Amino acid sequence: MSFSSLSGHSSTADAVLAALGTHSWAHLACHGRSNVEKPFDASFALKDRVVTVLDVIRGAKGRDSNSVTREHVNVGDETKTDGTNANAKDDSKGSANVSVNTDHANPNADAVADREFAFLSACHTAVGDRTAPDETIHLAAAMQFAGFRSVIGTMWAVDDAMVTAMVKAFYENLFLGATGQLGGNEKETNQEYKYDYTQAARALNKAAKLVDKGQVSLDQRIVFIHIGV
Repeated sequence: MSFSSLSGHSSTADAVLAALGTHSWAHLACHGRSNVEKPFDASFALKDRVVTVLDVIRGAKGRDSNSVTREHVNVGDETKTDGTNANAKDDSKGSANVSVNTDHANPNADAVADREFAFLSACHTAVGDRTAPDETIHLAAAMQFAGFRSVIGTMWAVDDAMVTAMVKAFYENLFLGATGQLGGNEKETNQEYKYDYTQAARALNKAAKLVDKGQVSLDQRIVFIHIGV
């Protein structure tokens, strides 16, 4: 498995948006900001500025499917799991009057055909508008609209140390196909399973059950939510 990593000074908004357009898997470990009044202004705080829900959606337009690789991109700080620059300038623009329905086909489906999985290890990435709970407008939904078929987000704030343990347990379970074992007594002989994003929900469930309960509190075991395939 090959991957690209953006951290420290390299984790700028433009670099991250460009990477999301050329990688089939993405893991973001940064500060997340929800906005319950204007959900389209929910954002990731990166090195130079924030990336909003609208930025992610707009970034999905006009991408060339030939530029999508099978590599994974990891975005995060070199020393902290949950943050780059917490003081990044907020110059986001958005409108709470627009509704995004991820059940509809993406008009840029050809351009995002190879985008598979995104893990948003940041605070509040699956928190939308309190006044319109039936409208799915948040960072995780934006990643789906951008073409990522399977997305893991968070419903409230995350703790650095505990989330590190959960993320480790998640990927260990997701990649168990490499050893021919799929948790418990189940067996999996398909070696391609280690890259199978459709097993993300199952791996997350197993991680919550198997992670050290003395290391990770209940609220941090259930903070993650999976949406999509």
